[in-house]
Amino acid sequence: MRLIYIFLTLFFTLSPNVSEAQDYFPLAADYEWKYNWIYDRGSYGEIADTFSFKIVEIDTIPSQNVVAYKVAVMDDLQIDSLYYYSPLSDENQVFLVMDFSDIENSLCELPFRHNYQSTLDTLSCDNGELNVSEYYGSYTTILGLTFDDCWVTYEILEDGRGNDYYFVAPNVGLVAFRDKLTDIPDSEIICYSFQSTNIESVNTGSIKVYPNPTSDYLMIDHQDTEAPDRVYIFDLNGLIVEQINYKEDLSINVSHLSSSTYFLIAQKNNRLIWKKQFIKR
Repeated sequence: MRLIYIFLTLFFTLSPNVSEAQDYFPLAADYEWKYNWIYDRGSYGEIADTFSFKIVEIDTIPSQNVVAYKVAVMDDLQIDSLYYYSPLSDENQVFLVMDFSDIENSLCELPFRHNYQSTLDTLSCDNGELNVSEYYGSYTTILGLTFDDCWVTYEILEDGRGNDYYFVAPNVGLVAFRDKLTDIPDSEIICYSFQSTNIESVNTGSIKVYPNPTSDYLMIDHQDTEAPDRVYIFDLNGLIVEQINYKEDLSINVSHLSSSTYFLIAQKNNRLIWKKQFIKR
């Protein structure tokens, strides 16, 4: 349970390109994120299990002057609950606590931000720990998902070393946790279904992927929809086969792929915005 609690605190050494519109810790009803537990196997990581968390309840508590978010944490064995809350006087701050009574007592286990505007930000809780957030840049998971403009938040130990690194991406939130910055990740995001990220509900009628079926090259015509930042090729098992940075008149070489059905998934500002199926002969 401690790992789940630790993992729920992610944030994002370059010059950041951060805008007011980006939310590094999006919280709204029914937002859901799914993650892999990863075992450290020395020089590589092995996926061990999965878990998810979902915002199931949002309440404004006038007596405490806060907005509280109840989070259901689910794995194969059990369902637990945690809470985030934000002061109404400064809703850019987000605090994680283990119990609702902690909100009533204005306690804090871990601090976050919705938005960052500088290269370095010092965060603190009443638990005596000093947390620092700094701009990280792009983060790519073991499975091959890439997130841009990430920040990383970590604890500063008494000897000055960093500990417990949490990565967050704008418009997505938590994407990874590492005990040490150079370690194999302990947990990483698999998928995130909310807003336009719920690509099953996105209207892709105006997107054309051709020729389909194909034996060598694949073209994309996104017509009146916004151009993606990158596209991924997924196989039927949900694994990323290839990641391609998008440009106009992009021609994707798929001649090396085995004959099968694949999905082409587009990403914009870290969100997955559309999905199209194609057949490789």
